[in-house]
Amino acid sequence: MCASESTDPLTLDALRYLQTMAGKQLLADALQGGDSVTAQQALRAHYPADMCRAALALIAARAQVRDKFEHPENLLLDREGGEMATRAEVAHYRAWRLRSFDTILDLCCGIGGDMLHLGRSARVIGVDMSRRRIEMARHNCAAYGIDGAHFIAADVRTLQPRADAALFDPARRGARGRRPVVESARAVQRALQAPQLLGARARGEARRARRGGEVAPSPGRERQAAAG
Repeated sequence: MCASESTDPLTLDALRYLQTMAGKQLLADALQGGDSVTAQQALRAHYPADMCRAALALIAARAQVRDKFEHPENLLLDREGGEMATRAEVAHYRAWRLRSFDTILDLCCGIGGDMLHLGRSARVIGVDMSRRRIEMARHNCAAYGIDGAHFIAADVRTLQPRADAALFDPARRGARGRRPVVESARAVQRALQAPQLLGARARGEARRARRGGEVAPSPGRERQAAAG
């Protein structure tokens, strides 16, 4: 569950490289040169070919989330992570619903979209089985000033978390397209030691979590609630 690893050029090594001075310069040069064949050849004359592919993939992924995030140029993400990320207005709404809790788990945190808002008023812990996603979320939280965030690379179904509340919004799509999500929801509920679970989405619809927790509605309904 959570995000699946893929053949995306944004490998863990590439993500780390793009955070260095050389990687930042590569990104700047790639933006200035554009995506023409000539420009790409010029980049490869000065940078490793695999890092050039990663830089171009990151630039494209950032462009796709312009309507989701403020300052997407600061984000580390891949295409799939951007598609699955929570929109800023929805993440803000979720954080408002959990405003009374001091410590919050973000299970299947992905690139950290929800953490950017949860972490403004609480100690937030991001959990994802993908080390690539954890690297993205760590960078994104730092870039957006969420200094108290913590991260755990683990399968949320086997985790024994201790927190005041948890947000559970697993990836609804994998490398091969849409994927089933609920058989793991009950496993997560059994593992949780937190007194409240915000939401567990399964087979495209929300299901009631145990112990009286709130249920996260579909993304469309959350957007309507946030707008209202």
